[in-house]
Amino acid sequence: MLRRTRWFAVLVLLGLLAPLLPVGVVLADDAIVDGSCDESEFDAALAVAQSNGGGTITFDCGGPATIFFTSEKTIVSPSNVIIDGADEITLDGSDLTRHFVVASGATLKLRNITLSNGFVNGDGGSIVNSGDLTIADSVLRDNVADESVFDGAGSSANGGIPLGSHHEQQLGSSHYHAQHLRE
Repeated sequence: MLRRTRWFAVLVLLGLLAPLLPVGVVLADDAIVDGSCDESEFDAALAVAQSNGGGTITFDCGGPATIFFTSEKTIVSPSNVIIDGADEITLDGSDLTRHFVVASGATLKLRNITLSNGFVNGDGGSIVNSGDLTIADSVLRDNVADESVFDGAGSSANGGIPLGSHHEQQLGSSHYHAQHLRE
């Protein structure tokens, strides 16, 4: 009888405190890329991570793996997405597409991952950032931005990541190899 009384008291207390809790608070969802460790698995994990305002994407691919992209991935506002490759994952743009677009109001943090072979006719062969971007302990390799589509007038194209002054970008402890700009 005493246990029922305690549980009842706890439930009553929670009911009284509920109106004091912030409305609209959502919890971030974490996601694991596993199974076939391909683009569709990554897309599904990204959708889960963004579904409640953000989360961390990790990988269980049984060792080093390369995931080939055929389309760029957009990080939407107000998402706060962390992608941690555990020094085993390469995201490869297949010389077809850039890896990520970070929308205004969105946050992307890349850790321990390699982004290679990104390509775009325009700005940011690997990532174009209009939000907040942090890259730590990662490698960007062989990404290409083809500036020729801008007729050479006023473009700020960059092979890896366009580094503008209007958006937060932190690029620490990472390596950038063979980023190309074609004019």
